[in-house]
Parts: sequence; C-alpha cells; structure tokens
Amino acid sequence: MPGRMLWMENGGRHGAPWNGRNACLGIEDGCMNFDLGLAASCRPNPLSRRGIATCAVFSDKKPFEVRYVQGVARLPSGFDRVRSVQFGDGTATFVSNSGKRVLVKVAHRFVFRDDLSA
Repeated sequence: MPGRMLWMENGGRHGAPWNGRNACLGIEDGCMNFDLGLAASCRPNPLSRRGIATCAVFSDKKPFEVRYVQGVARLPSGFDRVRSVQFGDGTATFVSNSGKRVLVKVAHRFVFRDDLSA
C-alpha cells in the first residue's frame, strides 16, 4: 500500500465500550486519495500524476497481502531519530543518530517470506 495515514483520537468515541475514554494513535495503510473518496481516487489526481497509486484493482485469482510489523518500545534518554534498523534472529535493533541502540524481540521474518509460519 503506497499511502500511510497517521491519526490520533482523544476521547472522540462516545459510544460503548469507549464512552469517551479512548486516547490512541493509529497508522493505517491505504491506496487512496485520502479523504477525497473512491471516485476521486480512481480518476487522475495530483498524487497519481506523481506516480503514487491511489486506486487498485483486486482479483480473486491473485490474493493481495500487506505484511508489516508495528510495535512500541521504551527508548533510552538521548535516543533521537532512527538512523538504521538491523535485523537479527527474531530481533530488531534500532540505532539512533546519537548512537543509542534499542534491541526488541520481533517476529519479522514473515514479512520477507512466502509463508506466515515465522
């Protein structure tokens, strides 16, 4: 999916079970011209003219998969921006511009494999 939508919500869901008590951040992948809707996404638009797909055709003959990993990790003091990520056996090490490192356990192999057995 070529697009990422980052969003936050702060108590905006008043129905059950949230009852206004929710506070969250979200990351959503998509192939869209964002809030302009399906019709605008399927027509030529500023994003599609720049080579960013905003519409896709799916087929039951070829499954479509999006494989990604999301997580949260506690960062040490002084960890600024992520400079690189090094993948190990069931781990990922995030290295900051300041040289700080964070090692986390993560089942990342399924992203790069033909099966989901990682």
